[in-house]
Amino acid sequence: MLRTLSKTLFFFELLLLGVPVTFFAFFSLLWLGGSHPDVVPFRIGVSLGFVGLFGFWALVLRFLAGGGKAIRQTPLLLWLPVVLGVAMAFSPLVIPKQGPVSLVAAVGAFGIPLLLPLLHMALAAVVAAR
Repeated sequence: MLRTLSKTLFFFELLLLGVPVTFFAFFSLLWLGGSHPDVVPFRIGVSLGFVGLFGFWALVLRFLAGGGKAIRQTPLLLWLPVVLGVAMAFSPLVIPKQGPVSLVAAVGAFGIPLLLPLLHMALAAVVAAR
């Protein structure tokens, strides 16, 4: 029963958090056209966010295919984009609020909701180790 509840919660986490953030990132990259200097930091932030989203969805697919054991056996190459995404999510807390770098950090704040499914997968990996 606990495994079924975990899968159901994970499904709703992806449906309510993962999919909207991914669509928002995709459409924001399409919306940010042109080469105006104000748009470039946002475009860099969204591009870095896409790298983090790639790692997130790669981990999600591994988790859905093999559960917590598959997460524990994930190669380091798939963890690097996830670490970048987590760093981008926490970047608004560290980077000053002025200048073009703060615009890149502002985009990273949209990755905060994805920390919940990541925590869920990490917890499942710890439980699978027992």
